[in-house]
Amino acid sequence: MTKRQAASVSLIFLSSLLLLFAYGCGTVSSSSSGSSAATVAIIYQHCFGDYSGPNSSCEVMTMRSDGSGSFKLTDLPSVSAYSYYPAMSPDGTKVAYVVYVGGFTTSLEVVGIDGSGRKTVASNKDYFCWSPDSKKIAFSSNSGAIEVRDVEAMTAPVSVTHEAAGNRRFSWSSDGSMFAYVVQNSLWVAYMNGTSVTSIEEVIGTSMSPRYPLFSPVDRDKLALLYAFDLAVFDMALRERTTLETDPLNTWDKAWSNDGQWIYYPKYGTGGDFDLWRASITGTVAESLTDDILSTAGITQTKPDEQRPRVFPGSRAVFFSVTPKDKNYSSSEVYSMSPDGTNKVRLTNDMHFDGTDVTISF
Repeated sequence: MTKRQAASVSLIFLSSLLLLFAYGCGTVSSSSSGSSAATVAIIYQHCFGDYSGPNSSCEVMTMRSDGSGSFKLTDLPSVSAYSYYPAMSPDGTKVAYVVYVGGFTTSLEVVGIDGSGRKTVASNKDYFCWSPDSKKIAFSSNSGAIEVRDVEAMTAPVSVTHEAAGNRRFSWSSDGSMFAYVVQNSLWVAYMNGTSVTSIEEVIGTSMSPRYPLFSPVDRDKLALLYAFDLAVFDMALRERTTLETDPLNTWDKAWSNDGQWIYYPKYGTGGDFDLWRASITGTVAESLTDDILSTAGITQTKPDEQRPRVFPGSRAVFFSVTPKDKNYSSSEVYSMSPDGTNKVRLTNDMHFDGTDVTISF
């Protein structure tokens, strides 16, 4: 089995069991920072019962960043119902998520961080992205085009693109002026004025197969993306790219550091597992952060996979998931660590599915 084949097998398992992506879109307002550690919370998904079994269900949970004070934010009425893909609004006041019932997407919903004010934003939608001002959500329409809806006024959705966004991955710049998306292996940018599009431009053509764009949280011109199978940072102003990592295999699942100087990402290793790495945006440094997770996690068998890094302004930690292979991918726990990979702490310990699209509330 080749490295890419082995990684594909691993990703199939993870896609069916974890089903969590970077739905926060990587753009969090700098005004969100500056809160005390006591008010920091994370959002994650918890599944009860045998995952995907007839008596299972998944709920969106919140807890403090030290693992205490867990609280069920959603409460679905039946088994075989799942709340997926939780993403905190940049201002920390709301959480958006997708509801599946009976194997079908039923709705994109928003609820206050305290569980109040629940509302349905759209039906039959799964991929979405918060705007930097926390007032709007972009999502893929039934035609594949991208629409934006004001979730406070609940006005009718407005089309941002009229093309079918091929891989349904898109990202808002930190100042809300640009919206990056992929159509048929080309990277396009819509220049925005509120929800109005002033112009649209093809930025990177099909020859380099750009995918999974993610804007920097502090620099509107910096865009992390997969560039011909390499992890790279593209400078919108200079129209230049810097390669950070060659063929890491899983770069849809990445996060920017608070200061915009590092990218956190999982990398498939020679041992047949994913480790978390970080690379400087200059391309000069790339280092593994979770080689020691085996002893830290207290796992005595096969090396686990570490994925889904999440970093948000004001936090003192990087959050991520750890999935032991000796558990046959049946459980995943939430961990935190310092930005340099030290001080790893296990936050959940219930041996149920604890996927982590973790975000920070201030």
